[in-house]
Amino acid sequence: MTDAIEPEISPVDRHLMAELRVVLGPDLAPAGLIERAEGLVTFMDVDRDLAALLEESSSELAGTRGGAASGDQLTFETADGAVSVEAVITRDRVSGQVLSGTLSEVTLERISSDPLVASVDELGRFTFDNPPPGPARLRWPLSTTRSATSDWFLL
Repeated sequence: MTDAIEPEISPVDRHLMAELRVVLGPDLAPAGLIERAEGLVTFMDVDRDLAALLEESSSELAGTRGGAASGDQLTFETADGAVSVEAVITRDRVSGQVLSGTLSEVTLERISSDPLVASVDELGRFTFDNPPPGPARLRWPLSTTRSATSDWFLL
């Protein structure tokens, strides 16, 4: 292994660099740059943060395989409580209801296939019949430019 070789700086170049430091002054970051950068990093996954998974325990018996006969019930809610969605997952259907908020559609996103879109009826109900098995998540619009997504769950 060889050590890195530092380039030799001539005395004239050292003098020039020192004069440039005096003329240009210190290289300070703009005011508030660090706070803005930290804010952007925390905003990167806002859709994931908005939908907090409040998984309710199912009535599955200990030592048995598969979900409960009525299916697994999951509740998703935005952090501010503006939208709350409850979903019941069974082997051949994902059905749900919007408990709070007003939604016109809910999307079921899949890793390996196109998303499925279901309309929300006047009572807040939606259904996805025969979704393919595997990881999935729900997405619903919060405004024309923002949406929230649930955590991934297994069908």
